[in-house]
Amino acid sequence: MKIVAALGGLLFACFAALADDSPATGDMVIVPGGSFAMGSNDGQNDERPVHQVYVAQFHIDRLPVTNARFAEFLNVAGPANGKGERIFDDDDADARIHRQGARWVADKGFE
Repeated sequence: MKIVAALGGLLFACFAALADDSPATGDMVIVPGGSFAMGSNDGQNDERPVHQVYVAQFHIDRLPVTNARFAEFLNVAGPANGKGERIFDDDDADARIHRQGARWVADKGFE
């Protein structure tokens, strides 16, 4: 669940950065704000305990983000936010986007 909340914000940031128009137009939809139970009482240590989290309303793209499109975002914004926090873990074993020279590129077959 933690990942879902983080992805929503990340997807909004990605498409807002790439879009030429307002994120409220085009192929985006509004996800209303609200509370949800996040975490697990019997999962990984960093998921404990279950707790209520409030997420503000946000916009999200109607269609899934492809690796190719996310690579485009990384080429514009880089793999860290303004605070220097990583927004993409390219060193994860399951990462399907990597640097080729000075550019981020989706792995062949995983575009």
